Amino acid sequence: MKALRLTFAILALGSTRLTAQGTGSQPNLILSLFAGVAAGHSLWSVGQQPLCVYGPEVGGVFTCSSINDTLQLSRTVTSSIVAGASATYFPSSHIGYQLELYYLGQSYDDTCSASQFDTTDVNQVNAQVCNSVTSSAPSSGAIGFFGGVVYRAAPTATISPYIRGGLGLISYSGGTIAMAGDFAENSQIFTRSIYFDENPKTTSFSAQFGVGITMRTSPGYQFRLELRDAIADLAYVTGPAPASGVPPTATKWFHNVLLTIGLDVVLEQKRGRRY
Repeated sequence: MKALRLTFAILALGSTRLTAQGTGSQPNLILSLFAGVAAGHSLWSVGQQPLCVYGPEVGGVFTCSSINDTLQLSRTVTSSIVAGASATYFPSSHIGYQLELYYLGQSYDDTCSASQFDTTDVNQVNAQVCNSVTSSAPSSGAIGFFGGVVYRAAPTATISPYIRGGLGLISYSGGTIAMAGDFAENSQIFTRSIYFDENPKTTSFSAQFGVGITMRTSPGYQFRLELRDAIADLAYVTGPAPASGVPPTATKWFHNVLLTIGLDVVLEQKRGRRY
């Protein structure tokens, strides 16, 4: 709460000083186009995942032997691009309402390792699968839709800091649980699943909190720089999967920091005045 009060105090001080200097117009209706980068975050890790060693292939079918390899698995959401558009309307000088739509390119960095793989498997299937998991880069995309409130410190000044917050929904093209790798045997490529995701979570509620600055470049355009935290509830693996390959899962809120730059097109404005 102290940090929040300090933020409002700084913005209020900036508003007093910048508005006193400004004679420009006050943008009331703004269309923003933006792009940037999302920093990414860790998602889940499992330290001891048993994976059975396959017996000999029979007619293209593999069956488990009584021997297991023990894998260490992890998944991280990597940094990615973000791009979108928003519309903001200010019915008053400082408070505005915003609708936003953006695309987030989400990819994963998976790792798989074992202290030792069973040596009775001549083709080292599990080792191949593990190497495939580590070398691949599975990806998905996400579309987010948000509504929120903006507070700008100096509506008529050339440079104005602002803060904003909002709630919305994110739709993903795939889940965050399934993991698989490829292996070769008898000159054929097969895929082996380590984790199955029978009901992937593809939608998530989200909250956003951001701080930024706008700089007027001409009467009808502004430059925008913003740092935001997009918080979303995602599914993650909580422990080793049984022989079925379906792991225990849960959901929790993850932070995703985004840095964006944008161009504002001012569609409606009113004249400012000197104080």
